Amino acid sequence: RAQTSDEVWDGSVASSFGGGSGTQGAPYLISNGAELAKLANGVTDYSGKYFKLTADIVLNNTEGWETWNEKTENLNVWTSIGDASRQFRGIFDGNGHTVKGVYINDNSMYRGLFGYVLSGTIKNLQVAESFIKGDSRVGGVVGYMSGGTLEGCFNSAKVSGSNMHVGGICGYGAGNFINCGNSGDVDGRYAEACGGIVGYIPSSSSSEATNCF
Repeated sequence: RAQTSDEVWDGSVASSFGGGSGTQGAPYLISNGAELAKLANGVTDYSGKYFKLTADIVLNNTEGWETWNEKTENLNVWTSIGDASRQFRGIFDGNGHTVKGVYINDNSMYRGLFGYVLSGTIKNLQVAESFIKGDSRVGGVVGYMSGGTLEGCFNSAKVSGSNMHVGGICGYGAGNFINCGNSGDVDGRYAEACGGIVGYIPSSSSSEATNCF
């Protein structure tokens, strides 16, 4: 049975997206957690492809999410979209929708809704009512970004890292940040590598943050 858009994700991975062919004119459509998990599980197959959310996505029941911590049990654990060997290189349009109920709790790098973005774009997306914890390069929307763009993204999740490069929107960012905002708690070990929008921007990059709050 296909999961509908108003259901809490059951941890499954969809066999196909909700429509589209991955082009700019016909992006892959994602309407539920199972379809989003398909992207996370096959991220290397979609370099240069376009994606669009068509509904808000609920990965866990978020009642009482403010008390989630390292000891919370019986939640679906989210696999970040992309890591050091499997980068997200596409264009993801949240279409003004929200992903909530993200739960990540480990001591690994590249943690966030997206773990590792390489020359990709994520826009018009909100992450809310979530708990995201890793080691370093941890962010609400993206853990690590190189050469990409985050535009119109907002985070109100709790984000924490046991090491450095921890940010509300992006943990480590070499790219552009446009019209992004954060209201979530951000907790990192080193103050100089922890930030509301971006935890760390390398001095060698030509990164810019515009109209962020």
